[in-house]
Amino acid sequence: MRKKFDLSSLISRVTKIAKNPDFRPSTMDAGYNIWAHRGLIYIAQLFHGQNMKSFEQLKKEFNLPAQDLYTFLQIRHYLQKHKEWDNIHKIPSKLEELLIALIEKETKKGLYQKYIKHYNMNRRAVIWTLKKVGIRSKYHNNR
Repeated sequence: MRKKFDLSSLISRVTKIAKNPDFRPSTMDAGYNIWAHRGLIYIAQLFHGQNMKSFEQLKKEFNLPAQDLYTFLQIRHYLQKHKEWDNIHKIPSKLEELLIALIEKETKKGLYQKYIKHYNMNRRAVIWTLKKVGIRSKYHNNR
């Protein structure tokens, strides 16, 4: 199936960053788990088109602390030296695009649920909060 859809057998953009046995630091450094908690979960999220995002871009997008620069340098080095680099940084295949879109949708849903759980809020309070910051969700009423 991987060959049919032109997916690497080792790594692709839909590979998770944290706890990746092929990338040993991600199994030992808690920083990657913090990234996942903040929404930076998949290799695809490290890229914009064919270009890998800078640490500054990721820091702003996922609210990463400045001390995570070394963590970023580790994953960047790993990806750039990986034998599949040419496949990783090229524009994703149609299947990868579909998987990435599904992942992003699930990630947003998961973040919404974590928000509720973390702040121990009911749905009404979360919807009010999201409205205040200009985010519309499927949970809004059409009042």
